[in-house]
Amino acid sequence: QTGSLEIEVEGAGQATSNPAASPGYFDFVLVDGDATLGGSLSAMVQAGYVPDFADKFEVLRAHNITINPGFTINSFGLPPSVEWAYRVVSDYDGHTGTQSLLLLATVPEPASVRLLTLGGLGLALAYRRRRAGA
Repeated sequence: QTGSLEIEVEGAGQATSNPAASPGYFDFVLVDGDATLGGSLSAMVQAGYVPDFADKFEVLRAHNITINPGFTINSFGLPPSVEWAYRVVSDYDGHTGTQSLLLLATVPEPASVRLLTLGGLGLALAYRRRRAGA
């Protein structure tokens, strides 16, 4: 069965067990067992907070995480040139053994990176022509 999960991001710190009592933090889900993701994750950035590219958000922890091909991330509240990327990593916790984490991070949208690269190439060519003409 697939469904959707909404995560609110109000800051870079992980919320307590009561996310409503943790302003300036982000929501997370702790699964006692395995998790299979095949629906959608809606990551909603709250007004006034802009994630930094170095920020990582651990939004799900389970014994094992499986990502099915239909899994999508919906972005709400991010600037147009930024999107979410996800990664599943294994983490060893001495108390609970090995667990998997679903990490979200903000990354520049591919079109923005290409535009920035083209701008840099244009500047390099202009500099080269200027040097050759001198």
